[in-house]
Amino acid sequence: MRTDHQLLEQLLELHEPWEIRAVRTDIHGRRCEVEVGLAAPRTWFGLVRKPSAPAVERGEWRHLNLAGFRYVVRVVAPASVSLERYEWTGEPEQPFTRAMSARLTRLLAEGVSLEGICRLFGVDPGEIWRLKRSLETRSVRVSPLDAAGAAPDTGAGPAAGAAPGLPEADDPVWGRLAGGDISIDIGVLSLKLLLTRVRSQYEAMPDDESRRLKARELHRFFVKNLRMLGAELQQLRASALREEA
Repeated sequence: MRTDHQLLEQLLELHEPWEIRAVRTDIHGRRCEVEVGLAAPRTWFGLVRKPSAPAVERGEWRHLNLAGFRYVVRVVAPASVSLERYEWTGEPEQPFTRAMSARLTRLLAEGVSLEGICRLFGVDPGEIWRLKRSLETRSVRVSPLDAAGAAPDTGAGPAAGAAPGLPEADDPVWGRLAGGDISIDIGVLSLKLLLTRVRSQYEAMPDDESRRLKARELHRFFVKNLRMLGAELQQLRASALREEA
């Protein structure tokens, strides 16, 4: 059994002081649940020392498929131990490990359908939507410009000249983009997710003012992430010029 644990530790890329505590395998369901915890501290003479802090359940996340099995990692560790740098753990309240989230994110960015991803990994569509909403919220809340020290968005719109070449917030192009009347090629996943959400809500808006707020949400995203949206901006400018003509 210890040999099996060591093999799984290699597959999961577990390193000291982490170890596999227990493994529960469903052969027929092709599912394996792995419990991971900190190895018990030992003295110079090999005796087990009492842990400095009690271990608690930190979370349970769906991991990458390994050898045809769907893996779930359950982590038990003291609350003071940070899990952020481990690919076999996930964010709180999220269903996937960081490694699994990264894989799914790449597939979504490459245009793989939601149905295809669910069939490939045996995941629930609702969990994929939870991941997409998390990425969408994170991309709008913390952008590269914010991290560089830009002023937070107050909802009042950008200062004049803050985004040269970008159509103004009240330009009709934003409403047409939000409503799906124009289409652009998008290479940035966070914008894809935002646009999907906005378009799903836009037609259900009860009045023109609500729709304008949604269109301005797209404008604010472009202002805050302008450095990585050069190709998308060129397409928007071309659409705006065609509208004026």
